[in-house]
Amino acid sequence: MTDINNNPLPELPKMKRTRKPKPTVACECGCGGQTKSRFVPGHDARLHGWALRVERNVVTLEQVPEIHRAAVAKHLGRAVPTAESRVVEQPDGLAHDKKAARKAARAAAKAAKAQAQAETPEVEQPAA
Repeated sequence: MTDINNNPLPELPKMKRTRKPKPTVACECGCGGQTKSRFVPGHDARLHGWALRVERNVVTLEQVPEIHRAAVAKHLGRAVPTAESRVVEQPDGLAHDKKAARKAARAAAKAAKAQAQAETPEVEQPAA
């Protein structure tokens, strides 16, 4: 660079750049390993693999190893299930399993749909 009279400007002093050392944190997969980023190398794939298995119903969240369960639930945006959270109190005073109640409701809806289709008479189409 030059000034107004085309005289070269003096060089500015160079400042030595110092970086703060990154603190080590626990791996987000739940293994307990220490890293300077979110995951120990390869552990993000491990977490993603467990999340895919849960999402595709290959395994349930309860079948995921306990050290990974909270991280997988967080990855999927779900609450970590506990034995107490699966049981819901019903008006009849009995405790029922949510999963069993959903399964029974689906079966009842499927049976009602099949019965409605069986009761509907078939309409004959006039010949053209």
